[in-house]
Amino acid sequence: MNTNTRTPSIKQQTLQALVQRIPKHHPGYVRVLEQLSIEEAGLHGELYFDSVASKILTPQSAQLKNLTLTLFKETFQIDSIIVTPQFILITEIKNMVGNLYFNKKGGVLTRMSNGQTSYFTCPLFQVSRHVECISHILKKLNLKVPVHDLVIYTNNNVEFTVKDSEQEIYEKIHRVEQFTQHYRKMKDSASPHLSTTQMKIFCQELLKRNTLPFWKDHVTKTGVIHSDLINGVMCYRCCKIALAVRNGWRCKACDKRIDNMLYQNIIEYFLIHGPTATTKDITKFLHFANTRSAMHYLVKLGFKYEMVGSQKVFLSPVHEVSVMDMEKVKASKSRGG
Repeated sequence: MNTNTRTPSIKQQTLQALVQRIPKHHPGYVRVLEQLSIEEAGLHGELYFDSVASKILTPQSAQLKNLTLTLFKETFQIDSIIVTPQFILITEIKNMVGNLYFNKKGGVLTRMSNGQTSYFTCPLFQVSRHVECISHILKKLNLKVPVHDLVIYTNNNVEFTVKDSEQEIYEKIHRVEQFTQHYRKMKDSASPHLSTTQMKIFCQELLKRNTLPFWKDHVTKTGVIHSDLINGVMCYRCCKIALAVRNGWRCKACDKRIDNMLYQNIIEYFLIHGPTATTKDITKFLHFANTRSAMHYLVKLGFKYEMVGSQKVFLSPVHEVSVMDMEKVKASKSRGG
């Protein structure tokens, strides 16, 4: 049955790139490390849930992970969808600590941790929107099957508090250790609705609809400005800028050629600066000798491009490049940028 691989979020990849390119003495370095640790904890929680789910999923079921779906002119980022003949289960996975106070009607989750109060969008509201999205797709496919939703917490150091008038929320929030028992109860009490063929059609439709995320500026929020960053081709083993040598680069720390790391260095430009790039942009970021050299490697490594006038504008392979992104490029070119 269909499945896909869970990978680090674009935000996590961007923060990781920033950690490597911000000088250690920079005041924003610690802030970026803190944000990166939060993203890494989130991924750790999602992978832990996957390991738990994999033990109870049968060959007749499927789990799709980290889907980005666009519907109703909105974007829905869904952590996990489990598809079975009996039902579809949408889960929002959280790796949080502290005392959590749910207010579903108000759409707010309040967290008390270490004497500090933080406010978040209620995940029950988030997952209910995901149910709406998936139900709409099922209707388009003329498939009828119950759609359930859960919010799963993967950290043991969490406590739930629910308003007296919203006690039914306890049926929707679970620790990960409770998940397998709850899942078995759901299956035991349900009848089949989907055939194997229908399940495959549904999974293929979701994977077809799955898009890359749009680019977001994760740099400015850290208080770091682009001129603070270290440019050049980086060795990811040593986190040092490499020296240009004949037909490539050599790390000055480990003294090894690192030509195979050039692709990821270019990806870092897109993560940090935006979803489009010219040869001039890449030349400046990676300290190429000239724009002709940048063009050679961009084409050789298979980066796609669109023509804006007579200029090639290369597109990020990890972001969805919108019409608005291209309009910005055209506007910049018309201003002589």
